[in-house]
Amino acid sequence: MDNILLFAGIASHIADQRGVQGREHDYLIHLRDAGSHVVPNHLRSSPFANQAQAFHTDSCDVIGMYVMETAKEGGQSYWASSGQVYNELAASRPDIIYTLAASNWPFERAGSEPPYALRALLHPSSHQPILCFSRSNLTGTNVAPRSPNIPQLSEIQAEALDALHYCAEKHAIEVKHRKGDMYFLNNLTVLHGRASFVDHDSASPIEPEASDEEPRGERHLMRLWLRDTEFGWQTPNGLQTRWSEVFGKEVRARGKWSFGKVHSASLVVKSQNDETSSFS
Repeated sequence: MDNILLFAGIASHIADQRGVQGREHDYLIHLRDAGSHVVPNHLRSSPFANQAQAFHTDSCDVIGMYVMETAKEGGQSYWASSGQVYNELAASRPDIIYTLAASNWPFERAGSEPPYALRALLHPSSHQPILCFSRSNLTGTNVAPRSPNIPQLSEIQAEALDALHYCAEKHAIEVKHRKGDMYFLNNLTVLHGRASFVDHDSASPIEPEASDEEPRGERHLMRLWLRDTEFGWQTPNGLQTRWSEVFGKEVRARGKWSFGKVHSASLVVKSQNDETSSFS
């Protein structure tokens, strides 16, 4: 509890709005391998599992991260300047820039008709072009295959998505976390990814009802999605809908804090490709 209060208090000096994450409107998300005792391996998506994450952005202006525990092996983060990625692609493959800026990328929207929305991955801004995407939302994963009701990516789009990833990988810096580290990352200018990880052999899985106890030896980061209403950049038109689902007055009124270290099985399973339930 004290660590959450400390994290939220410092974050309030970075940005005044906290966004909700996922369909259950959590202000705070615990990023850790939930383990097969909570949800079977084949149903856990990357925020709650130990596999690597490709470069992506989240749905916020600023990402707040607080490292509570590190893994035995791996789990380091990779950060890449989206401006540097843009400049290199614009110089070497301007056709890819046009593809990324086209408003024809299909994002799954369960419960809508049609069950997807089209928008761009690259958005104009008075500061710099803004990238906003998650590869898993667009391609699906082994855990959450892409719905057959959603248009498949074209060959040109698939090539652009790969080029974006490999360019970010080329220019990324590696960030090795230490327990107690706290980061506030400009999500509008930085792409981030994660290496796979292995927890310590001494890690002791715990059930949600015993969640006041810190799991021993398990990689555990707490995350906030933030926005500064006074000094933040203007949200591009193409991202207004998504940002309203995170920072809108009505959704924030339903927001809640998850003080336990282990999220419910239902929350972990709901973290699928649908952009409104996704945690990236």
